Amino acid sequence: MTVRCKRGGLWLAAVLVSLVLAACELGGWSVLPGGAGGISAAAAPPVNAAVTETVTPFLPEPVTLTLTASRTPTVTRTPRHSPTPSSSPTPENTPTPAWDFHPAGELTAPVLLYHHVNDQESNLYTVTTTDFRNQMKVLAERGYTTIPISLLLRAVRDGAPLPPKPLVITFDDGNRDVYTRAYPILQEFGFTASVYLVVNYLDRGESILSHEQIDELLAAGWEFGSHSMSHTELTRDYSNLWYEVSRSRYELEEYLGTDVITFAYPYGVMDTVVQRSVRETFEAGLGLGTSSLHTPDSLFYLSRIEVRRSTSLADFKALIP
Repeated sequence: MTVRCKRGGLWLAAVLVSLVLAACELGGWSVLPGGAGGISAAAAPPVNAAVTETVTPFLPEPVTLTLTASRTPTVTRTPRHSPTPSSSPTPENTPTPAWDFHPAGELTAPVLLYHHVNDQESNLYTVTTTDFRNQMKVLAERGYTTIPISLLLRAVRDGAPLPPKPLVITFDDGNRDVYTRAYPILQEFGFTASVYLVVNYLDRGESILSHEQIDELLAAGWEFGSHSMSHTELTRDYSNLWYEVSRSRYELEEYLGTDVITFAYPYGVMDTVVQRSVRETFEAGLGLGTSSLHTPDSLFYLSRIEVRRSTSLADFKALIP
């Protein structure tokens, strides 16, 4: 191949030839004799030929994500408690295979009534701690399981799952020994109870349940109802019925932070006027009696068996079916 150059002579031509040859080798071309201009593209792929390129995919190293659960602040609820407590269910309220659905209608379940449990007082309405523990032991040995009063209502009215031998324990007035004396004994046997509070007694001294104690009982699965505003005999003055009945519910729900759906008649006394007032505000009314049978017609005067200081263990056993 001859490279013509106006200047530089043969040495420049040689240099140019060397550069051309090097460029051809880098580009994959070869210089062959003959052909168009002496340069052949035999070693290069056709212009339109598909070029196959082996690509090694990028595989990232495995990454392990560790999710650390952050503690989400608990939203303070209003009300503070729901009828179905957020605490771990107590043994007596946890349905097991032994529980069966009870259809709506008649239900046999003793509802017991206590006022005081302590060893200091000796009045008619005070049961000693020894007697109380012995009575709870009898109930446990006979296979009774405590249920909240709300569940008894639902079973009678609508039908609900129940243990084989349901039982309701209630305390009237909200005395502090319910917490200090009765509560530890009930815990021994896995029992809970319902307490009926007199609104005007609350925060009025050390003889009545404190707000903190009530909160603890609620968290443990206990329920609370109204025992009126001032514990007066309601049949004596109808002009105060709204105050004693309806207002007591509103005041207690504000105080407790939970629904209050049942009312215990002070002294167990009521008539048709009082009962009508209770019907307009509550889902049930509790009175006194000796029967353990409850029906849809008796929901506004549920029979409660009162246990007094004079109730011997033999008497107690006879009261319980």
